[in-house]
This record gives sequence, C-alpha cells and structure tokens, in this order.
Amino acid sequence: MTALAGDGGQTVRAPQPRAEVYDFDRPGESWTRWLPVMRVLGPSVLVLTLLIAYPRDDPGGWHGPLAIALTAILVAAFAQIWIRRPIWKHGERTLTAYSFLQVALYGALLALSPGFAVLQVLIYPQVLFSMPLIRAIGAAMAIGVISAADTLAVSNGDVRAALPSASYAVMVAFMFVAMALVNKDAISQSFERRKLIDELTAARRDAAAAERAAGVAQERARLAREIHDTLMQGFASVVTHLETADAVLTSDPDRARTHVSAAEEAARASLAEARTLIWALRPAAIAEAGLPVALRRVALAASGPNGPQVEATVSGPARQLQTDVEVALLRAAQESLANARRHAAATHINVTLTYFDDVVTLDVADDGYGFDPSKADESGGLGLRGIRERAEGLGGSLTVESSPGEGTTVAIALPAIETPDSLDEVALSEEAR
Repeated sequence: MTALAGDGGQTVRAPQPRAEVYDFDRPGESWTRWLPVMRVLGPSVLVLTLLIAYPRDDPGGWHGPLAIALTAILVAAFAQIWIRRPIWKHGERTLTAYSFLQVALYGALLALSPGFAVLQVLIYPQVLFSMPLIRAIGAAMAIGVISAADTLAVSNGDVRAALPSASYAVMVAFMFVAMALVNKDAISQSFERRKLIDELTAARRDAAAAERAAGVAQERARLAREIHDTLMQGFASVVTHLETADAVLTSDPDRARTHVSAAEEAARASLAEARTLIWALRPAAIAEAGLPVALRRVALAASGPNGPQVEATVSGPARQLQTDVEVALLRAAQESLANARRHAAATHINVTLTYFDDVVTLDVADDGYGFDPSKADESGGLGLRGIRERAEGLGGSLTVESSPGEGTTVAIALPAIETPDSLDEVALSEEAR
C-alpha cells in the first residue's frame, strides 16, 4: 500500500498493484504466457454456460432475460479485470470487490437455473487467487454453501435426497481451497527463490565490480611505482647532471661536457623506459640482455662520475624468470642504489643477485649514513614502500637492515618463477645429458 497526502493534511492509502509485490510481467513467466488463453476462456465459459443453463421452463417469462443480464454483468466485469489490463495490475480492493460480485451473481444465477453450477470452474480459481488468503477461503466456502443450499432447494427440502449433491458441493469447495493453498505456497516459494537468485546475481555483480575496482586501483599503484622507479629517477639524474654541468661550465668545460653526455644518456634511457611502460612494462635492458647484464649496467650507471664504487655480483645458475619477478628485482636495485647515492652519501655499494632452486634474492648493501627503518614511512617517500608492495604482490618479502651511521642493507626475496621458454631449455639440457 502506498501512502498519499490528501486534502486537509490527511493520509490516504492508495491500493498497491500486485505487480509491485510479484513481478508477474517478467519475461518468461507462465501466467504471462497463459494470460491470452484466460482472456478467451473466461467469456467463452460464461456464454456457453448461459446457453446450456438458460431457464427455458419459465412460467413468468422473466428468468431468461434476468439470466442474460446477470451473465452480461459477469462478462463486463471479467473484461474489466482481465482484458482491459492484466489482473495483477489491479489493487486489492478492486479484486476483492470483483470476487464478491462473482459470488453474488453466481448465487443469483444458480437460483434461476441449477445448470449455472458449471460456473464454479471459472469462479473458484479467480476468487481464491484474487484476495488475501482468509477472505479467499471465506468466499470459496460461501460458494460451496450456496451450491449446497441450491441443491437442497431443488430437492424441495428433502435433506436425504439432497445430501449427496450438497456434500459434493462442499467437498468441491474444500478441494479448491486445498489446491489454492498448495498453489499459493508454491508461488510464494517460487518468488522467494527468484528473489534469492536476484540477490545472489546482484551480489556477484557487486563483487565483480569491486574486483574490477580493486584491479584498477592495483594497476594504478603499479603504474605509479613504475613511473617512480623509471621516469622520475631518470629525470632526477638528468637534472643532477645538467646542474653540475652548469656549475662547472666556465671553470671546467671538459667535465661539463661529460655531465651533459651523461644527462643525454640518462634521457635516452628514460625514453626507452617510457616505451617499455607502453609495451608490456618490461624494461628494455632486461628484454635486450637479461636480468644479470641489466643489473650490471644499472650498477655501472650508478657509479658515474664522482659516484660511489658499485660492485655487482651474480651467484648461482642464471636463468630467465617471469617478467614481473625480473622487473621487481631490477626496480629494487635501481631504487636502492638511488637511495644510497642521493640520501646516504655512500662511497661503496655491493649488489648481489643470487639464484637458488626456488628463490631468487637481491641484496644491496651500502656504507652510507644509515637510518631508522621504523621511521622510513614517515618521510612520505614511495621507494621502499614500492619495493615492499612489489615483493608482497609476487609472494616475496623485503628486509631492510639499517641504523644511523652503520650503513644499510636491502634484501628482497622472490619466488624463482621461470618462464615456459626457460623450462623448455632446462628439459632439453637434461635430455642432452
């Protein structure tokens, strides 16, 4: 029921269509498919019953016209409820009035001719499914009582003669009520099941949307780390070299040209990395020569003019690993070297890449100022946080050991997930043995 504001501030209750409770108009519903059949069947039963039960033995001559008039009222009411629009589009009050009208007209027609008892097959279902359960049962029992009373009247009060037919009429009423109870329960369960399915579908849709949103957020975070680890570092290197070149441009032109060349090299490397971000985010250095060579190049670049002494060591049988693993290790090395050079003023850095059977590790140890790892996040930097997120995202771990004045060691361990190509090479080498 919907509350509407009426005149004088009063609240008026407007009937709520059944379609708001049960979505009968949903595509594929059985009652929607049977609606055209019912629209034809109802008037046909009424007209056919009138032809069969027409009171021909009518001394007064008024029973026949009255039967026609009452049947016409039933046909008009049926057309209003069923044909003008579907029955479930009407409000509860309208359907209750329609049901009681059918019961009253059925009693009147039955008084004119016993043959109108055939109308039970049309009136019972409509009454039982058009009203709330208690009212529907009462109306159905009223039909049974009317039918039994008419049987008794036809037998001229002979209870013994009318008892079988009257009992049958009451039994038919109980049978229709029982069928209605079963069907209503089935309909209720059907709608409840459909409601649960709709809720489950909505929940799955929401979960998929949340998963997509999480994926988008994760991808944004990953791109932020990629940009920070590549372009930002490259631009910082370019700016540093150009500033140094500008400072010594007049006093030491040769040194200035060296820094300009280094800035140009860093800019070209950043351009290559930018292309890499677009093409599968695989560093160009790794794609060209593999992780060990790329790591040595990064170490050599970190040394630079007047830079710290960097030594890169690779232990264990090197092999091609999954792209995400190699990228994470290279970025961790770049970030750690950049931190040691810019913030720790390190003079010596050791970079060690070790291949184990199931794990690959990278250790970057410097002799710089050191810091308190517990306060690393307070600085607001993304470096170590980005390395940790990469490692944990791949099922690995990051360990930072440092203290003021004691240098820093950054250790990252990742699963040694090999690419299908490298696995094939291992299998071929074993077969060759």
